[in-house]
Amino acid sequence: MTDEIKVSWGDDWEEAPMFLPPPPAGDYRAFIHEIREVKPFRTVVDGAELTRINAVLDFKILGGPHDGETVNFQRISNMEFQRRGGSKVISSKMSDLLNSSGFQPQPYTNDGYEAALNRMKEDKRPCAFTLEWEGFCSTCYGEALKTATSCVDLAAAKSVANKDQFKLASNAGMKAKNYRGFPEDNNGGRLDFYLCPACNGEIRARARIVQFRKAPW
Repeated sequence: MTDEIKVSWGDDWEEAPMFLPPPPAGDYRAFIHEIREVKPFRTVVDGAELTRINAVLDFKILGGPHDGETVNFQRISNMEFQRRGGSKVISSKMSDLLNSSGFQPQPYTNDGYEAALNRMKEDKRPCAFTLEWEGFCSTCYGEALKTATSCVDLAAAKSVANKDQFKLASNAGMKAKNYRGFPEDNNGGRLDFYLCPACNGEIRARARIVQFRKAPW
């Protein structure tokens, strides 16, 4: 790992790749199909600057009506967080992924996490997760960020925006927070795209893993 990046809060959206529509929201079993990227990023916790890693992963579903379909471009990091509901348990999404597959022992370093991901891919070790959809309008996001920063150019706006401005723009761009936010189709499911009511741009569904389920499932 060489290229170090600095992650800007609220600016991690990427357009859904032009592949087949994502599987519907729900619970799935899958394995890591491809590791697209692993990069370090800097973050500050309690005044201390730390380096963590972000991985971009593709998963292939095992079993059920969507067997063999892929869930692509999932961003998984080992950035620690405290669970909701007053829990004192500290975890990370990457740690939850390893726990879901029953991977032991848990790594303690960035290199250890990267090695564990590669081992999971090589072994096709299954995990389980809950999948949701999101719909985001990049045009509305860009216009809101330029307005918030008084910049004409989006690249300039991104370079000067602060956390609150990124958050404001992200809120403006988020049009569908879950699967139910997309229009119904004629088969009891949901359309994977629709036109933005604000700017008439096309909004496509992006699948997002919201939770890994701890083994055994």
